[in-house]
Amino acid sequence: MLAFIDESYRSEGTDNPKTTFGAIVVTRERYRDLDKGLFELKQHFFKIQRGFDLELKGRLLLNERKVIMPKNREFVRQVLSLLKEYDVVVLAVVQDGVQSMQLRGDD
Repeated sequence: MLAFIDESYRSEGTDNPKTTFGAIVVTRERYRDLDKGLFELKQHFFKIQRGFDLELKGRLLLNERKVIMPKNREFVRQVLSLLKEYDVVVLAVVQDGVQSMQLRGDD
């Protein structure tokens, strides 16, 4: 199994700072197909040439203005379908305040 973890923060200076930890888990055997499928979706919807040409950001796809756009909704729907097809486990945790995910060498 491979696990990919990401974290994001809403700035400390805002009224209600948040911390989000997200992760996906996929089998080693299915990772390459998932990666290829995600690239093909990004290429189709956003006309990119290389996988690293566009970093996906949920806040850019699903904010109040963008979530009503059919293109964004269809892209998200197809990403979710791809995750289901490859048996990807998804986890997200949102916490109030700014938290840090520090890995210590003695753990």
